[in-house]
Amino acid sequence: MASLRERNRRSTMEHIQDVAFNLFEEKGYRAVTITEITQAAEVAPSTFYRLFQTKEGLFTALPTDEDLDLGSVRLEHLVRDLRGLVAGNDWRGLKWVIEEPDVRCAVLATLDQLSAQLIAALVQQGNDPLRTAVEVRSLVFGVYFTSLEQWHSGGRRNSFDTYFSQALALEKS
Repeated sequence: MASLRERNRRSTMEHIQDVAFNLFEEKGYRAVTITEITQAAEVAPSTFYRLFQTKEGLFTALPTDEDLDLGSVRLEHLVRDLRGLVAGNDWRGLKWVIEEPDVRCAVLATLDQLSAQLIAALVQQGNDPLRTAVEVRSLVFGVYFTSLEQWHSGGRRNSFDTYFSQALALEKS
């Protein structure tokens, strides 16, 4: 269970993200400054920089190590676990992840870092390094991220799982 300090940190992060996304919707991503975000969120700029470092960090802020239990991940459960990442997520920031090159680059770099950590954890469990790297990266970048793009560009009319299943079937063929 997260400590009070960690719960407060998460709450502050969510508040700042919510305020920022409202400003992005109102003015456009590029027109909004960090100063505007901190003023609207009523937080000190140092709080923003401590939590996010950059404006793109609003989209890449990672969970704490206690949220990322890489030791419990199994290669045979990757597809299920990737599907689970979407469940319960409103993906409010997805528009900017897909449409803003700086945000997209930052998110892809973060996914690359997470993939490397995941691969290392799976190899440590005794999985073949090459097979693990190919499987993790093809699922994360080839199936998962592409499915998010298609889901977004399709107006989210169909479920994410529809796109994920289609991409997964193509990857396996």
